[in-house]
Parts: sequence; C-alpha cells; structure tokens
Amino acid sequence: MPRRSKEQTEVIELAILGIEHQIKGLEQKRKELASRLSSGGRASAARASANVAAPAEATKATKRGRKKRRVSAATRAKMRAAAKKRWDAMRKRQGAKKARKQQSPAKAAKRARKSRSATEGKTESAQSKG
Repeated sequence: MPRRSKEQTEVIELAILGIEHQIKGLEQKRKELASRLSSGGRASAARASANVAAPAEATKATKRGRKKRRVSAATRAKMRAAAKKRWDAMRKRQGAKKARKQQSPAKAAKRARKSRSATEGKTESAQSKG
C-alpha cells in the first residue's frame, strides 16, 4: 500500500469529520420529523422512526420494485361481476352464431344436397382424368 503524505491524511480526516457532522444533522432532522408524525403517542413514534430508519423493510415490494396493490372485497366483487357479464355476453353471441348455423331442416337438407353434389363433381372429374 502506498504511503500517504501528511496533507493527504489531513484531507481524509477532515472529510470524515465533515461526513460525521452531516450524519448527526440528518439524525436530528429524522428525530424532528418522527416527532411531528407521532403526535398520537409512543406507538406511532416507534412506527414512524422504524419507517424512517428502514424504508426498504417497511414497504413490501414486488419484483418490479412497486408496492403490492391490495384490493378490497367490495372491489373484487365488482370485478367478478364485470367479468361474469363479459363472459355471459360472449356466450350469448356464440349461441346466436350457433343458432344461425342450425337453421330450419329444409335449409339443412338443401345445404346437404349442395355439399353432396359438390363432392360428386369432384369424384367424377377425378375418375375421368384417371
């Protein structure tokens, strides 16, 4: 390790003293703010100082770094009802499509004849080529 000159040592010591002074000032400000928050008693004062002292521990964060959102039971019920309404509407639309496809027996017979004649035409053309 290289030797430091006397000036470098003094500069480092002064920097350390300055940082310690700043730390003391910040701690004093933290106590003042905690006392403002805790005008309700000792329990809230302890909570306030704990929140200020360890903000990362106080907030439970998700992987993305955001606080997890809690939804009330009433809101969950509203969301459930809205989803049910959307699904019911979708099923109703699909039911209407199926109903259109399942039309009268006469139309179904006509559709069957049409598809048979189309397939017979294909087989006849295949036989004439072969």
